Amino acid sequence: MHVWIVNSRREILLQKRALTKESYPGFWDVSSAGHIEHGSTPLAAAVRETKEELGIAVKPEELQPLFASTQNSVQNNGAFIDNEFAEVYIVKKDFSLAEIIVDPKEVSEVKYVSFLEFKKMIEEKSADLVPHNDEYRRLINML
Repeated sequence: MHVWIVNSRREILLQKRALTKESYPGFWDVSSAGHIEHGSTPLAAAVRETKEELGIAVKPEELQPLFASTQNSVQNNGAFIDNEFAEVYIVKKDFSLAEIIVDPKEVSEVKYVSFLEFKKMIEEKSADLVPHNDEYRRLINML
């Protein structure tokens, strides 16, 4: 499950993954992401993970479903295999960076980037951006 937070200035909130993460440590990533617990729903996971990772509460009705995305990768010399299916949501709401309290086990920092800056990061295949290439393309086309 992935949640993209976009403010009224069309800035996209990115999180930098903690250096202790098994996959893509220190890379910039989707605003909030996580796995769905047994018996839960993607929507409930989106609410839970946004609160856990960023310390901000979003209501289920604020989460707009966008699409589903898949990603497959092998990392850490084959020690980490990622076969991911993610429901992707967007929250269009203004959160100040001051009200975001990250979980340091998950996130090292957050920042807003303009739509144009994000698009440039994608087009230039920024080396410090988690490669969700298909998802990025689809998101940009919808914003």
